[in-house]
Amino acid sequence: MLQTIAPVIGNTKMTDLRGRLEAGAGDAIAAEWEVGIVYSLSLQGRIEGVISRDGVREPDIIYASSDGTRVAVEVTALSDRSFHDKNPMRAFSSELLRITFKNGIHRFGAIQYEIGSTDRADGPLLGVPSRGDMAAFFASDSFRAFVRKIKSAPTLPDDMAFQINGARSRLKFVPGTRFGGGTHASFNLPVDVRSNPISSRLKAKDSQLADSGLEMPSVVFLCDADCYVLERERITQGTVSAIDIIELFLNGRHSGPFQRARSRSRRINGVVACRVKEEGAWSHQASRRRHVVGQVVRNRSDTCHALSEQCLAEMAACLRHLPPIARMPVNALFESKWPRHYGGFRRLGAGANSMRVEMSLITLQRLLDGTLPTDTFAKDHGPLVEQFKRASDAGKLISAITIKECPDEDDDWVEIELNSVAPTHLFKERREDAAGEQSSPSS
Repeated sequence: MLQTIAPVIGNTKMTDLRGRLEAGAGDAIAAEWEVGIVYSLSLQGRIEGVISRDGVREPDIIYASSDGTRVAVEVTALSDRSFHDKNPMRAFSSELLRITFKNGIHRFGAIQYEIGSTDRADGPLLGVPSRGDMAAFFASDSFRAFVRKIKSAPTLPDDMAFQINGARSRLKFVPGTRFGGGTHASFNLPVDVRSNPISSRLKAKDSQLADSGLEMPSVVFLCDADCYVLERERITQGTVSAIDIIELFLNGRHSGPFQRARSRSRRINGVVACRVKEEGAWSHQASRRRHVVGQVVRNRSDTCHALSEQCLAEMAACLRHLPPIARMPVNALFESKWPRHYGGFRRLGAGANSMRVEMSLITLQRLLDGTLPTDTFAKDHGPLVEQFKRASDAGKLISAITIKECPDEDDDWVEIELNSVAPTHLFKERREDAAGEQSSPSS
């Protein structure tokens, strides 16, 4: 997609996007959205690059619609980073899980948590350590004593109470369960219409588009980069949706609890809110489908430049050109040290003289180049190793290897076929036959 739009966006923009893609995590997700939306717009209509000027933040692209209207387009990704910086619950639970596995506690049970909170004007403050205090918490005498007690008596329940930020919290070891996790107050919902990730981002984009000096209508694609407010489908009583906040920003009114507040943009003609939706059964990961759902909010107030409803709908329709989504944004934020298909195994069929199995191609390469220790591979691929052992015991040799490419993923499958008879197996049979002939009585 980047190569397709490169002639239009120019070398400077392309270099910037490539660097952000290679950076990984949040920067890469934001860059992926920008590349994907601009690419999709190029298939929907005609796109034009924007001439860069010193000291001016230009919009990402200009879209020329079917009726000849030229529209400034800005693509921006939205995350809950500010919420998680204040309440680093993910970092806390991830470190707790790491310590659980490091100490072998997962073999006997799981550590669960009950996190308290204190109410503040800007939302709840959870009773977990800050990022700067996280290491000290898990290295404290009380936590280490908690872990030692679990290891010394793994069949007995245990708990550890602690107090942080004025809130009482508790860790508890539950023997015999496979699942950790726990409970805490929801902290990533807006409590102030003037201070939330969506309104703050739209204000910034409104100012950017005004400063660009482009005399044309403008549209913002607001994209889900792990933003709970943006991705929610069901709205609970007393809270607002992303659409409520966008409506308020563009039109100065909506039906949510913030309806008394007044805000209105004359620069942005419409916002296309893009969230990633996942469908399918959790028990069948391979069959899960992820796609982008777009919702259009039009500015119905007097704007600096007019934009027809048909033109806005045409631009939003570009989402149909987006390729399949490989991972949900929340999962894409965490870079795994293992290949995409690591640990996976599929048996494709077996006959009297043959067997076919599939495994991760990058895993195979890491095994052969020594990056992946053989004992780690064997531990994490028990069923696959068992299949190869059975094939070897039956005298089967690897007879063919086929690569099955997965263009939308960062790993491929390698299909390995085993048939024929291994020479060592034949020699073994002959030795056994010879030994039998020598021990049998002569005729």
